[in-house]
Amino acid sequence: VDACGNTSTCIQQIIFSDTEAPSITCPENITVECSSQVPPPDIDGVTATDDCGGSVTITFSGDIIINQTCENSYTILRTYLAIDACGNSSTCSQSITVIDSTGPTITCPVDITVACTSLIPLPNEAGIITSDNCGGVPSASILADVTINQTCENSYTILRSYLVVDACGNSATCNQQITVVDTIPPSISCPVNITVDCAGSIPTADSSGIIAVDNCEGLSTISILEDIITNQSCENRFTVIRTYQVEDEC
Repeated sequence: VDACGNTSTCIQQIIFSDTEAPSITCPENITVECSSQVPPPDIDGVTATDDCGGSVTITFSGDIIINQTCENSYTILRTYLAIDACGNSSTCSQSITVIDSTGPTITCPVDITVACTSLIPLPNEAGIITSDNCGGVPSASILADVTINQTCENSYTILRSYLVVDACGNSATCNQQITVVDTIPPSISCPVNITVDCAGSIPTADSSGIIAVDNCEGLSTISILEDIITNQSCENRFTVIRTYQVEDEC
């Protein structure tokens, strides 16, 4: 407007054009041992701001699994998306590392003692108790028996080892001790007692008539000890005590 009231106008055009994407910060990276411990997506754990203020919409975009070597060893790349009121967007990724480095637990069958080799039980994977931190059933196998401290065929100790391996190759072992100790003597039955008229009629000692039985398998050694003469009153009146001895392999 001039001094005499003449007027004119002009127009300034102010263009609002938001092309700046919002900033977004994901939850921090984490490491867990098992797939079951991977947390679900957490939008509330994501922070996002826009340069123009106002609300920012946050959504979960998806998980990508990389570097998987077993059921419980891999990395998840979890992506979140932030979109402002004008459609500008940005993403961030959270890294979730799953790595099972813990071996399974194993409990062997209880230690036992038997009298004979023939009584040693067969290995029994069903008799072990095992569990894994990530669940599942570890595979079980039997390692070779190791024999120690053997002094005879039925006196020694067996160390029986069991092995379990989980889905990621972590393993554990245990030992069952089986002690074999034969302390039971064999049984023996002598020939029947006899009576003869003359000293010359006394039969020679013969171990073939001896019956011997041992609690453990194997042969027993039969020997003849020295005859003992008792109650002699004349040349052809006395008693012979004839002793046989049987000894097992222990």
